[in-house]
Amino acid sequence: MAPAITLRSLSPHGILVLFTHLLILFLSNTVAESISNGSEVDLQALLSFKSSISSDPRGVLSSWSTSTSFCSWSGVTCGITLPTRVVSLNLNSRQLSGQLSPWIANLTSLERLDLSENLFSGGIPEELGTLQQLQFMILSMNNLVGTIPRSLGTSRSLKSVDLSLNQLVGPILDFHKMSALQFLDLSSNNLSGSIPSSLGNVSSLTYIRLDTNMLSGSIPSTIGNLSRLNKLYLHNNELTGNIPATLGNCNQLYMLEVSFNSLKGPIPSELFSGTTLISLDLSNNYLTGSIPLQIGGLIQLLRLDISFNKLSGQVPLSFGECVELSSLRLRSNMLNGNIPRSFNNLKSIERIDLSQNSLVGKIPEFFANMDYL
Repeated sequence: MAPAITLRSLSPHGILVLFTHLLILFLSNTVAESISNGSEVDLQALLSFKSSISSDPRGVLSSWSTSTSFCSWSGVTCGITLPTRVVSLNLNSRQLSGQLSPWIANLTSLERLDLSENLFSGGIPEELGTLQQLQFMILSMNNLVGTIPRSLGTSRSLKSVDLSLNQLVGPILDFHKMSALQFLDLSSNNLSGSIPSSLGNVSSLTYIRLDTNMLSGSIPSTIGNLSRLNKLYLHNNELTGNIPATLGNCNQLYMLEVSFNSLKGPIPSELFSGTTLISLDLSNNYLTGSIPLQIGGLIQLLRLDISFNKLSGQVPLSFGECVELSSLRLRSNMLNGNIPRSFNNLKSIERIDLSQNSLVGKIPEFFANMDYL
């Protein structure tokens, strides 16, 4: 029988080698267990999600079988590092019906969730707001009901939230902690209440769409703090008060639509202090006063609609400086005076609507020379 090996019989070098082998064995078992546990959690989360699907007419989830790795399942993308975890669940436009399983929140490495253009019903699980790696949440064009989970407002990872074209109700959540948010689309729901002023604290925002809801109250002046904002859509709501002059501070804004509200007061001249606006729609409100002369500063403007308001005074000569204009609608106001000869500079114009005002004089002959009109 071979003599037993004891620590005393080993040299210092032998003891070091032995402990090194034991440490490697321990770490290997620990990593293997971690990989197994992480993968098992994701597997069970995906299976729970599948069990909540009531209809899959295209058989999209037929590949979701435990006989294969979930990383090969349709719509599932895994990361390249260990342990193997799900980083993307993309099942948009698959005609899936059912409810959103709260077990999705167990996919703790999830970065992208896209379930848009399906037939999901029920509410949005509160647990989704706890996903600390989630950057893109796209749940648009479903039949989701209930309120927006408050937990979403505390997410510091979300960059894009699209909940549009659902049946969500209640107020818009508070945004004060969503420091990474760039894209927000809550349009075409049944949301009510006011637009939270905390929206103006999310300096990373470039796109805001809140149109076609039942939002009331005024447009927060704090939106003027959003120096990176490109597009702002607030039309088809029940907003009141004045258009904030602070919107002129959004010096990268090129799309602004606030039509079909109950806004009043003058058009702030500050709105025309920048030159980035391409499309401006203030129609179907109760705006008063004259059209600001500064309108000529919008040298890149392609589309302007301020029809169906209560604007008065003359049509400014400075319109002639908006040489890129293709559509100009001033219909149904109380404008007077002549059609300015500076309109002759609008060589790209395709549509002009000046009807239902109090204009006088002749129709300018140069209209006949506008090739695209």
